[in-house]
Amino acid sequence: MLPKTEFSPLAILRRPARGLTTLALLLGTWASAVPALAGPDAAPGSGRSGLTQEQAARIFPERRNLALRDHRARIAILQRGERCIGGAADTDALSRCMREERGAMMRQRQEFFSAMRTVYERNGLQPPDWKSRRNRGTWGGGGQEGGGGTI
Repeated sequence: MLPKTEFSPLAILRRPARGLTTLALLLGTWASAVPALAGPDAAPGSGRSGLTQEQAARIFPERRNLALRDHRARIAILQRGERCIGGAADTDALSRCMREERGAMMRQRQEFFSAMRTVYERNGLQPPDWKSRRNRGTWGGGGQEGGGGTI
């Protein structure tokens, strides 16, 4: 059995092969996070929503209210799902509960994005291009519909 000191972060970094690999992973992770640390004011138009501070301030109250309503609706969906799953007597009932919960969450997400789009348009702003999951691609699937790879 190895002493505990062999598993300390410094001990791991001192091992030639593992240490370099670990250090490379840490540096790679840090380097990819640096642009995010710069914040939304780092460059014009680099903010997440592409809004100016004045535009963001103008729609903030509505966005906050929509976010709160969305969270409450999602909590209600989860509570209904929990009751359904708790009362499921067999595999079919459990599957039905999970399918209904998933469908309700998808409908809620669509309603939320539709309401957000309305807020943007009502304030004369271009809504962000929220892409559906279908357009994002899949791991290892090359963006093909239903494609998927192995991990």
